[in-house]
Amino acid sequence: MQKGGSLIAIVSDIHGNIDAWKAVLDDLAGYSVERIFCLGDIVGYGPAPAECVQSIKDNCDATVMGNHEAMFFLSRQILEEDWEAAIGRPLQLANEQLNQHQRAWLAELPLSKKNGPITLCHASLHEPAEFNYIDDTNAATTHFSHQKSFVSFHGHTHFPVIWQSNPKTSECTLHWATEKPVKLDKQKRYTINCGSVGQPRDGDPRASYLLYDHSDGIVLHRRVAYDLKRAFARFKNARLPEDNSARLLRGE
Repeated sequence: MQKGGSLIAIVSDIHGNIDAWKAVLDDLAGYSVERIFCLGDIVGYGPAPAECVQSIKDNCDATVMGNHEAMFFLSRQILEEDWEAAIGRPLQLANEQLNQHQRAWLAELPLSKKNGPITLCHASLHEPAEFNYIDDTNAATTHFSHQKSFVSFHGHTHFPVIWQSNPKTSECTLHWATEKPVKLDKQKRYTINCGSVGQPRDGDPRASYLLYDHSDGIVLHRRVAYDLKRAFARFKNARLPEDNSARLLRGE
C-alpha cells in the first residue's frame, strides 16, 4: 500500500489510553489519509478519558458508540458495587473528567453508521444495542444477515481479524490479520475488526488500527509501538486497578 491514494483510517477501543492514541496519530501523519473513522469505546479501562474523547471529537470524521460509552451513561443509575473495579473505577474517572460538551457529544453518537459502501459499528449489526461479539462463525453469519454494504468495520473484541462471506455459498470464513495488505474480492462481503488502539488482546501490546484504500479495495492493519512506561505512570497516578495497566504489556 502506497503512502497516498484514497485512504481511510479505522480506529477503535482507545479506552482512555492517550499515549497509544497519540502514537497512532503520529503514525497516521505518514499517510495521506482522507478521513478517520472511530468505532467507539473511547472511554473505559484507561486514565485519560476526557483527553481521548476530545481528541477523537477533533480528529475523526465519524464516530459510533461503544459499550463503554453506553455504560458511562448508565453508571449513575447503577450502584457502585455492581461494577467490578476494572470497569467501575474508569467510569467514575470519566464522570469526573468529561465536561458538558464532551458528554453531549458522546450521548449523540449512533450505534452504527453507513457511509457509502462502508458500515461502521462497534459490535455486531445484529441487535446493535446489545453489543454482541463477532467472535465465531455463527456470530459472523448472523452479523452478515444484517449487513447490506460491501464492507463493515467493527471493534469490541480487540482482535484484528477479517471475516469474509460468500453470498453464493453462504460460507463464512475467518482470516487472522497480518501487517500485509489484503485485497478484498468485490464478489464477496467483509466485516473487518481493526483491533484495539488502547488495549490489544491478541498477544501483541502494540496499538492496532487499520487503513482502508477504498478505491483499490485494499486493507492494511497497522501496529504501532508506544511508550508503555509513560502509560503505566498515568494508570498509577489515576489510581486505576493494577491489572488495567499490567495487561497492556501482555497484550491481553
